[in-house]
Amino acid sequence: MRARDELRQPHSILEREFNILERMLPLGHACREALLAQAKRATVSWLDSLGQPAILFDVPNDVEAAPCSGVVAEAVAVDRDRGVIHLLLHAKEGRLAEVELFREDGRAVVDFPDIAKLQLE
Repeated sequence: MRARDELRQPHSILEREFNILERMLPLGHACREALLAQAKRATVSWLDSLGQPAILFDVPNDVEAAPCSGVVAEAVAVDRDRGVIHLLLHAKEGRLAEVELFREDGRAVVDFPDIAKLQLE
């Protein structure tokens, strides 16, 4: 899977990108509200490194920090060719940082997973 050129350029968060965060941060998650609020103000871009895409977030400094850092959520999905994809949601110093995607077998992600089919870990 290659990130489309228009997604590589910094942009306001798109509905699909926001929906990924909502799915990965279920109701009751300690950082849900703060990270979703940050996402609404963030500048978003995509990075595609050898078929392992990542969604990057640049959150303004004046947005309140979340009470979390590190990997704050994980989800799993199945790629079109049945390979297992992991999605890791990272926060750095209380700021939304990245959604990292990678396959267990190290191969390139074929298709971005269906958000509704993400299994939370």
